[in-house]
This record gives sequence, C-alpha cells and structure tokens, in this order.
Amino acid sequence: MDAQQRPGHVMIAIDDHPSNATTLEVGLALAHALEQAVAVVHVVEDAIEPVRAVAEHAGVELQLCHGPVVPTLTELVAAPEVAVAVVGSGEPGRTDLPAGHVAVALIEATTTPTLLVPAATTAGIGAPLRTVLLPLDGAAETEAAVAPTVGLLAGTG
Repeated sequence: MDAQQRPGHVMIAIDDHPSNATTLEVGLALAHALEQAVAVVHVVEDAIEPVRAVAEHAGVELQLCHGPVVPTLTELVAAPEVAVAVVGSGEPGRTDLPAGHVAVALIEATTTPTLLVPAATTAGIGAPLRTVLLPLDGAAETEAAVAPTVGLLAGTG
C-alpha cells in the first residue's frame, strides 16, 4: 500500500433505492482499484429485503445498523479504519440540493473521502474510474482535505 493511502477499507452504504445495486458495484470497483477490503452497511429504517438481496447477489456480507440514518452513517464513516465511503446520491427532494438529503448531510458532516454515486451511473466492477471531482476553493485547508483522496487514487490509473 502506498504511504499516502489511508489504511482500512471502503465502506459502501446502501439503502432501498432502486440504484443501490449500482452504488454497490461502483463501490466494489473502487475497492478493487484501491486494493482495499469492503464493508457494506445499511441503516435500518425501512424494508431490508431489497437491500439484503442486492448484497447477496454481489456476494458481500451486509452489516445492519440501527439508529437515525444520518448520525449513524456519519459515525460509521468517521471510524479510522474507513479509507473511503461510497453512497448513492438518492433523489433530491428539494431543488436547491444536488442530491438526496442523506447524501448531502453525510458529505457535509464528514472529512472522510466520500464517493457519491449518481442514480444514473452505469459503471460497475471492471469499469475504470475516469473522472473524480474534488472540491477546491484555493484555500490551504481545502488542499489539505483533498490530499488523502488524491493519494488514494494516484496509483489506480
């Protein structure tokens, strides 16, 4: 593992949204590219059978967590063993949000590199990651915050 990589695993959070299989596939592709282990989580607030079926189809173990969705995911993502988090974008309920409220709240609450997977994504395992969008505003703090993500992705091609 490169010295700039954050040790640990890729945490993939899935819900009962129809695009959760794509979110899982993209997360697995990222984990493969980074040579990282995977943890797949679902915060129980609704039906778990569709989520369980997607995890089983992908051949990954699903960790069920209980509690309010945003605080629970924020706590899970903040764990030092999480190198990267992967979440689906969900559907924006308000026109002033770029994604669903859970995805936006998680991104705003964490410093862990987070991959937001749009619902219309068709990439999956074996598909190369061609574009990575990182937030930059010219501030030294921003540069320091994105440096670990650049380090993680630098060797993936």
